[in-house]
Amino acid sequence: MAKRKRDIPVLFWVSAEELELIHQKIQQYGTENLSTFLRFFFLEVSLFSWW
Repeated sequence: MAKRKRDIPVLFWVSAEELELIHQKIQQYGTENLSTFLRFFFLEVSLFSWW
């Protein structure tokens, strides 16, 4: 099996309402991959200006 580039999983809990908001943002940015979307926002976008 190939070595993963990112080999450390990060897990966190959200409410149903928060998950719905996340999915709405994913659709706005034109991606379907939750991991890619979250990584982009945590690394590239200020979380305080997101909401």
